[in-house]
Amino acid sequence: MNARDPQARHTPPLPYPPFTLLNRPPATPPPTARHPQLWTIQLHWWNRHTPHPNERHCHFCRQLWPCASWFHWDDLLRRSIGHRTGRDPGLS
Repeated sequence: MNARDPQARHTPPLPYPPFTLLNRPPATPPPTARHPQLWTIQLHWWNRHTPHPNERHCHFCRQLWPCASWFHWDDLLRRSIGHRTGRDPGLS
């Protein structure tokens, strides 16, 4: 950690890596979830707007993936556990 970098000092360690197609959100809310009662709903819609293997379109709305709804639900899941938002939805 660089003491001169103000973001490095104020960024707490995060217990879970970002979610991707290869690293999906857990089925149960992580202990750090701010609103665990919403996790199941958010995860349900995250999964519905995720393509089937080897497909390039959203399973639910059939738009080219990642669709706008997937970004929305991914953002809510990430915010609920304190992750920053605005990332590339890549596979890794």
